[in-house]
Amino acid sequence: MKVIPITSDSLGVRSLAVYVETKDCRLIIDPSAALGPSRYGLPPHPLEIEALDKAKREIREIARECDLFVISHYHYDHYDP
Repeated sequence: MKVIPITSDSLGVRSLAVYVETKDCRLIIDPSAALGPSRYGLPPHPLEIEALDKAKREIREIARECDLFVISHYHYDHYDP
């Protein structure tokens, strides 16, 4: 089994998307990413916006290969229609 974090706070976005691959299926958990609109009274830094764009591209690429999507709960940082 493979478990690969796609996004996380330590990767520059406020969310945790995870890819899981077993011999039977491939799935993605919480396929979204977000930034806080304001942290310490400041808007997102351009590097954070760049990290968000990169994360969403990576999620889309990985999602194309997945058999299942798991949404833990309905917040924009876990699910983005």
